[in-house]
Amino acid sequence: MEIVGLPSDALLTNIGSLSRGDGYKDWLVTVNYIKSRNENDWKGIKFSNAPALCRGRMYSNNSDGSKKGPVFEFTIDDLESWSDFEYFHARYFESPAPVTLRPVGARNISAVCHIPKFELARVLFFYNEYLAICALQGRALNIDFRTEFNGEYHTVEVFDHCTLKPKDFKDEVLRSQLAWLLLNEEMRQSYDSISKCLMHETRRKSEYENWVFNFTPPPLKNIKIKARFYKNQNGVYRVDEILSISNLISNIGPNVDFVGKHFVDDRQSINPLATEVTAKPKDNDNSHTIDDAQEADIDRNKQNIMTPQVALHFQDPIKTSIDYKKIRSRKGPKLVDEQDIDGEPKTAVVATDEATIFGNVPKGDFRNIKNNSDQTINNAKDFEAITHLLEHFKAKHSIDDMTIKYHELPKVKHCRRHKTKDGRPRIMMEARFRYASQRFSVFEVYTADIDKRLSTLIVKVDSYTQLEHKMSEFMTSVVKGSISWTDAAPLLGDYETLNHPIGFYEKECDERMLQKWLSGLESKLI
Repeated sequence: MEIVGLPSDALLTNIGSLSRGDGYKDWLVTVNYIKSRNENDWKGIKFSNAPALCRGRMYSNNSDGSKKGPVFEFTIDDLESWSDFEYFHARYFESPAPVTLRPVGARNISAVCHIPKFELARVLFFYNEYLAICALQGRALNIDFRTEFNGEYHTVEVFDHCTLKPKDFKDEVLRSQLAWLLLNEEMRQSYDSISKCLMHETRRKSEYENWVFNFTPPPLKNIKIKARFYKNQNGVYRVDEILSISNLISNIGPNVDFVGKHFVDDRQSINPLATEVTAKPKDNDNSHTIDDAQEADIDRNKQNIMTPQVALHFQDPIKTSIDYKKIRSRKGPKLVDEQDIDGEPKTAVVATDEATIFGNVPKGDFRNIKNNSDQTINNAKDFEAITHLLEHFKAKHSIDDMTIKYHELPKVKHCRRHKTKDGRPRIMMEARFRYASQRFSVFEVYTADIDKRLSTLIVKVDSYTQLEHKMSEFMTSVVKGSISWTDAAPLLGDYETLNHPIGFYEKECDERMLQKWLSGLESKLI
């Protein structure tokens, strides 16, 4: 990506204060940079670009954007013990004592560490333009969302006027980020502190308002950070870019359902001949040019600006879903799924501010975070019934070596069911065990989001090594068959299918239903 006004060889050396001129609605971030001839300069860039602003990066379509620099890992025992200080129009967290910086394949270093507050806020909060701009607007999330907890799961209601589109919520990482900010009180207070600091610390000079970015961090304890550093002349190691944060705790617990009129599914037709019209996805490369002088057009398709992402690892990953409400549409026999249509080709010039009817270029947006958390716990929640069955079977027959694996179904050309309706990877569970001196694998696919009744697949396995070699073709065939065993199961050899007990899809699996299912499993295995 490139930013109009920044030379293609510019290297960002500092992200300073924010300023806004009288009569303007947008805050500008002052960035300092150095050009190839060691010439220093600065520029004001709209705050809507905050997810992509990072020290040590170059903004050119001919590079990946990242500067090569020393990368270290370190642990923060308690961020509240770190002190605040300001230098060159930017605020930092300073370690109370030298911390151990662990490089890859080299000796450890003990040094005082500085973390720019802007950088920490960027990776914790600024997933996209929406969350960056809302951070400056007090209680903005309260206007767009309402949360409830019924004792079993959380509900996030999205109000009609929310500027995020239905397609945006198909992004599972965005839903997780919103859930973390809306439901974790400590994270919410930290996020809201940005607008409070802005309100109380802004200073006026001539015709401008000026503010040195500041916020109160959440009480991060025992987290591990991997970052790219810069060493200054005093031997202090300053974080330029955070690459990953591990050992995060969400404290969300139950599942989070997103509901609202955003998610009324009117694609069901009363005409049984109705079919869906699909289109190819848009081209996602990094050759975008951001022009702050332009305005984003609400009627043109949003384009994803590819930038380096920070990896977040949660000990207790957040599981979210969309609760779709279906209504019957009386439109024609062919219905268009607007969320997946993108017939407009990628455009080079984009704007990152809020889209309006007066815009003249497409809106560009960011996906600043990737969630690398282990999803085993969340995956298990989707297969509670079959897991309960296997646990009964395991106990009854004293089976000690049962192994549970979770497979993400692959993306297949012209097929869409490798993803669930709310954008999550569709998971297939596999249980491996020995019974009656034979090896078996039991397969179950998550289908709760679609009108699909898929039986349980039982395969007698001669060699798990050979099975592994067939898994890719097998899973591809499952997706090609629109989630079906018909063509896929014969690829694995000797198999049987086990129907779910009557009432399985309509009510919770009770003991009577479970025993009938267990008897069926034993019969099929024999």
